[in-house]
Amino acid sequence: MLWVLQPLQHQSNRLHATDLHSLGKTGLQIPPQSAHFSRLEVPTRFVVEVKGLSYQGLIAVARAVMGTETTVSGDLILDSKNGGSFILVARTARGGPGQSESHPQTAEGLKLASRELAEKILESLDPTLASVVFLNQGQVRRALVVLRETSERNPKDVTAKLAWCAGMKAQQLYHDAVECYRSALSMKLSPPQTLKVEERQALAGWLWRREGGPKTFEELAYKRHYPGALLSLGQVLDDTGEHARALRVYEEYLQARDGESRGDPRSTAIAHMSIATAYAKLEKHEEALTELQKALDTIPGDAVVLVQRGIALADSGQLDAGIRELQSVVEENKDADVVPLALFRLGQLLEKRGEFKKASEHFRAATQLSPDYFEFHNSLATSLARQGRLRDALSEFREAAKLSSKRVDRKYSDVLANQWLGNALQAFCNYDGAASAYEGALRLKPDYRTARSELGRVFERRGQVARAIEEYRKALDAEPSELDLDEWFVMPEGSQLSLGKALYEEGNYPEAALRFGNAIDLNQENVEARYGLALALHKQGRGQEAVAQCEALNELRPDDPKYRACPRQLPQSKRINAACPPGNQALETGTMLLARSVRATRDVGSGAR
Repeated sequence: MLWVLQPLQHQSNRLHATDLHSLGKTGLQIPPQSAHFSRLEVPTRFVVEVKGLSYQGLIAVARAVMGTETTVSGDLILDSKNGGSFILVARTARGGPGQSESHPQTAEGLKLASRELAEKILESLDPTLASVVFLNQGQVRRALVVLRETSERNPKDVTAKLAWCAGMKAQQLYHDAVECYRSALSMKLSPPQTLKVEERQALAGWLWRREGGPKTFEELAYKRHYPGALLSLGQVLDDTGEHARALRVYEEYLQARDGESRGDPRSTAIAHMSIATAYAKLEKHEEALTELQKALDTIPGDAVVLVQRGIALADSGQLDAGIRELQSVVEENKDADVVPLALFRLGQLLEKRGEFKKASEHFRAATQLSPDYFEFHNSLATSLARQGRLRDALSEFREAAKLSSKRVDRKYSDVLANQWLGNALQAFCNYDGAASAYEGALRLKPDYRTARSELGRVFERRGQVARAIEEYRKALDAEPSELDLDEWFVMPEGSQLSLGKALYEEGNYPEAALRFGNAIDLNQENVEARYGLALALHKQGRGQEAVAQCEALNELRPDDPKYRACPRQLPQSKRINAACPPGNQALETGTMLLARSVRATRDVGSGAR
């Protein structure tokens, strides 16, 4: 008997959830289904010899396997060790036998076993194609392992190498991606391939450590005549706040490829989405919606564009319309790879509407469909913390830490889970809960300066200034650990500033002035430290020295009304963040706080190993 597994060919014009990654959007961080990720020859038909179970017995459930039209017949073996269970067995033309795990004798069990076996067959016959399937299913770790093993087994295979590089870059393993692309450049590449690889390497370097900047992409685009680099140039400009210039570059990209637009509508749609992103950052929401409509005109009904339009509608003040748009995407694209992203974005919009329980349900659904994505677990954990479900929130933060691209984060996942829970609770003004979470992190790792510093911040917000000063001093005295080497606010400058503010609040103006001065020595442009020093000097009657700091402030921030009156009038200092912000402002504060210490996944080791 034969099992014929015939994958449904991707409609090449459709966008995928991963395409949002190239726009700097939070989405499914998976390699794009594009030319640099596809095998040169993708098989469209796999024939596998199987014995036993009739075709009729499996066909009813097999049509859903991996979203394909599939015909299956094969052997079903009862599992004597587990009564009421069975195993499916198959042998491919090039090897085998392969078998599923043991499953219960139910329709759902049969479907799961069929899917498992189909995935194993596909992985055996074409690992690169299988990795795309795994990524689209949210099985990120499995996909990256397959990509790495395929590249290592075929060290001269350029396509396998570039697929592995793209996989690491899309998973934010930027350091590894840079090295991978550098290695690929030593292989036999055609001139167009060389330019594309150099662009990919440059973009990974930018996302990793902001290396290169616009000049790298300008050289590729203008001096080496590679117009594809214009899209990356626009992204870099957008990232650095040059939104108007980014818009001009995106338009230039569209003009440069005008003659080939009909042959590659996906790139045209991505360009229009990039323009929409830049307009949104400029708060030109109507223009952003117009560009998204152009993307939909290019690829009618595309689900990824519709997700972005839902977000754009909400940003323009049409929150209910944005929610309806995303709900439609979820309802009309049951098995598409965009659904987890749509659920995630829908959860964010529901939070804006104050429907926090419903939002967490959507975040949960996103994690279930795509369990290997940091953003989904992190948002779910934050939502649960808001609702007071602290044990569940801690568990989700732990899962998020385990998904980090940094080995050190994965190593200390329990420590970071407590730290991130503390951050969320602090953002929601649950200071008792936040203090307890930070203390939990410190019990696990007493030298963790980040937790020590944030615990001091919590005490300061509760008005317990003496205890805040104690914690800030401990943070300054502690040796840096591998966990917090890259955290600004627990490095000397940030810690000196925090301690200075607390000492000022306590009334210890001489030492406060000393600490502010230490922060300025570390960074001459630290306006908060200069302002604090001016206040502390003024309190001590050292007027001329306070005036000097005010003059420096006015040079650094000439248009900032907070400092404009200085030195003619020194505003009174207020305890920072003493009041709990209401409603959505608390949510935004929480996002900023989490972003400060939930480390970005740019500076990486090898996350997939």
